Amino acid sequence: MMHRPLIRGGTLGKVIPSYLVAIVPTLALLIGLMLGIECIVHHTMNATEDPNIKAFGIPFNAASPLTWGIAAILIVGGGFVARMTWKRVAVAWDDALTAARAKEMA
Repeated sequence: MMHRPLIRGGTLGKVIPSYLVAIVPTLALLIGLMLGIECIVHHTMNATEDPNIKAFGIPFNAASPLTWGIAAILIVGGGFVARMTWKRVAVAWDDALTAARAKEMA
């Protein structure tokens, strides 16, 4: 629904490049969160079992500091970069919406 004015105004293309840039760090953040949650669940529910888990089809050792470090880097790094890129999305959104409204008034 929010994209409707941009589609009608023909300015949606101004926002798409920003979305494409923002999706990479946002996915990194989400993957880091999922990996961290998988490790936490394994330690709380299956602490006495084998520490090896599969996340995203990739084997990880839930007890390894490397696995926790990867999750932390993805969460912190992805979150930091995602926050910066979503500011760019907001600027692109405002520009596209302003242009769409200008076309409607013309």
